[in-house]
Amino acid sequence: MMMPLRLRGMLRASLRCRPSLGSAPAKQRRPLHAHQVERRQVSLASPADGVKIPHARPPKVIRNGPAPLSSFVVDQWTPHEGIVVDRLQSGALLVDVGCEVPGMLPAVGYFASNADELDQLSPGDRVTCYACCKYLESKKLFLSLHRREVPRERWKKVIADGQRPYEGVVQRLAPFGVFVDLGTEVPGLLPNEQLPSELHCKVGDAITVYVVSKRPDTTKLDLATSPRSHALRRWIEIPGDGRTPHKGTVLGFLEGRGAFIDMGFERPALLPMAVIEAQEEQTDLKCGSELTVYITDKQSKSGKVTLALAPSTLPKRSWEDIIADGQTPYDGVVRRKFEYGALVDIGYDSLCFLPNAQVPKNSASNSVSVGQELTVYAVQKRMNTGRVSLSLERRAKPLEDLQDVCCDGRSPYRGIVRTVNEFGLFVDFGCSVVGMLDEDYDDPALIEKQSCLQAGDVVTVYPICKDLGNGRVYLSLKKRDVPIRSVWDLAADGQTPYLARVVSVHGRDCTMDLGADTRGLLTRTNAPLETYTKLEVGDMAHVYIHRRNSATASLTLSLVPSPVRKVPSSKILADLQLDASKVYTGEVYCIQHGYVFLDIGSELGAMMLDAVPSACRIGDRIRVRISHHDARRGRFRVVPNTTETQHAQRGSNKCKEAWEDREDAESVEEEAVENQKSHSAGAKTRADNAKGRLQELVQKTTKQVLKRGDILYSVRVVGRLFSAEVRLKEELQTLMPMFSEAFEGEVQQTKQKAEHSAAQKALCSLERKAEVVACEKVQGVQYVTMHDMQTELPCLSTDEVSAHP
Repeated sequence: MMMPLRLRGMLRASLRCRPSLGSAPAKQRRPLHAHQVERRQVSLASPADGVKIPHARPPKVIRNGPAPLSSFVVDQWTPHEGIVVDRLQSGALLVDVGCEVPGMLPAVGYFASNADELDQLSPGDRVTCYACCKYLESKKLFLSLHRREVPRERWKKVIADGQRPYEGVVQRLAPFGVFVDLGTEVPGLLPNEQLPSELHCKVGDAITVYVVSKRPDTTKLDLATSPRSHALRRWIEIPGDGRTPHKGTVLGFLEGRGAFIDMGFERPALLPMAVIEAQEEQTDLKCGSELTVYITDKQSKSGKVTLALAPSTLPKRSWEDIIADGQTPYDGVVRRKFEYGALVDIGYDSLCFLPNAQVPKNSASNSVSVGQELTVYAVQKRMNTGRVSLSLERRAKPLEDLQDVCCDGRSPYRGIVRTVNEFGLFVDFGCSVVGMLDEDYDDPALIEKQSCLQAGDVVTVYPICKDLGNGRVYLSLKKRDVPIRSVWDLAADGQTPYLARVVSVHGRDCTMDLGADTRGLLTRTNAPLETYTKLEVGDMAHVYIHRRNSATASLTLSLVPSPVRKVPSSKILADLQLDASKVYTGEVYCIQHGYVFLDIGSELGAMMLDAVPSACRIGDRIRVRISHHDARRGRFRVVPNTTETQHAQRGSNKCKEAWEDREDAESVEEEAVENQKSHSAGAKTRADNAKGRLQELVQKTTKQVLKRGDILYSVRVVGRLFSAEVRLKEELQTLMPMFSEAFEGEVQQTKQKAEHSAAQKALCSLERKAEVVACEKVQGVQYVTMHDMQTELPCLSTDEVSAHP
């Protein structure tokens, strides 16, 4: 039987990369063109075979080779069509599934397949298998011939707070510890020192463990058999300004590098040996020692944290202080050099990335070196990782902030394709976040156009969706016939149905497109097993919005309507002003990182401190009072009702003391961020987005789809402060005469605040002018009426006319 062209190409590519695995039948084949290789998640089988792949996305992007192991789908649920490449002496089979490394079907061990099934396969055979485990450091990928009952979770979904229990199974025994299968794409390691002496493990044994560390650079998970007394906090929440003190405990030492410090976060931090030696007279460190440290560096990609024993002379810039407009200059020093770029210190709490692509070839600084001083400009900010990208060239026009991007599907943006890789096509369209072309087209011409795009091509794109929480924006080459509605126009009442399309399936969650400028997340963690097979990519389903975050506009969806209609957040805030002692009954839906998340019957979720670990469980109902609205997290902050609490019912006599201790621990974080501006687009904070509201007003008045440059902002520096003015483009002033002059705002500390101040000044003036015009129209109508009456009744006086019926 003739082998399909794509299968033959994948086999040939794997044999070129691995000449030692040359046992497959050799045969002359024609060269495989790039457009004949589909994306990694798409079946390698021919469409004529009639193979339907669950969760496979249509081929929107042409990848230029095998998929990286780091991004390969490992959920033991998505089928991968591959070719058997070789048989090892152990009986295991090597299979090419379109990954950069061959997958292994083991004959022995935890993931061992049936021997009879393996014997039936030989090199060159096609086989459907499921990726069940991967190791990034050793570049290993394990496969299975059988699908799991439920998909494995992604590494990102693992909660490393040291208190959430995971029911695992011993996967492998090693001299240094035990590898445990947690139902995720990577196993966790339980070190020997964490194993109780009375616990004797063997492969296949069930064990309860707690994740105490996550390492983003290697995706390793460190486990323990007992929970921590205090929950670990997320890495992204660490205030790294160099002046905020943190309490830490010495875990151990690494020769030549320094000491590892447990600070109560997801990953231990490093106190360099140079710092220890400089403080040797004042500090006597040993395992278990407690000390006060200060964060001097955070690496967003690896998650590593570097400490010091003394505070910095000057505080480091926070996320909100960095203006990624491509025009604000920053003085930086090159700290590290890599093949693909350099890391530059601009006074931010993490080193910023300067890619080689942002270094002009004809520039005097085209070859940067460690220690070199540079003037750079921030051009990208990634909210989910805190990473900042730089450029040596100043942009001609300021970059637009993500929350100001108009995602209506009709506003055109001129963009340049920056990167084409296995994830997609990334376009620089004048925003602080690089957009991704991510849409399925029905028009073959658009499919052909997108597949032919290369780095450096100029395209016209239309933003269709943005994710403020993760700092992403999705683009399209096709202009919408009808504008995409705003996420704030959706009814988050839990009972209004919306027809949504499945965009992607990852683990136990689905990303759904509701036809709005923000996509929703359908989580199925506690859903019945049949829901995993019913929804595939491209399927349509009716969903209900149960929660909407006011800071990130993220939507939490469900296939089942809420039994009671959700109360709008505006009504709850109004009730809070009238009666702060009102009690709500909340149902616990999540517990992680020391917080309990509750559904109090509002479109906004609620959160409170988990003062007593294990005191409440998922599904518990707790009576709480609202403390305030947390604009930074986009949720209500609540406290247990003092008259009756769930903790008291469970006999937690030390609830009050533990609560106070937890409040004190959290105060460090609150003090570090209390003066920082929140990047939110919620119902409350949306009112502060003066630039966005001004754009909506102009668009509504002129009845035109605005483009970049239609509303112009000019910023000037006043000492260390900024002042801005805003004006309308001359071509549009005829459609909106009352916006024919420029409006200057108040002097502000940052450029972005100055632009919003100018926009607010313009809004107030335009609204007043609109009121005056409206009043003149009304008075004009009344005057004409009175004039007509006086003309018809010339013999009557004015008082008589006024009294005339």
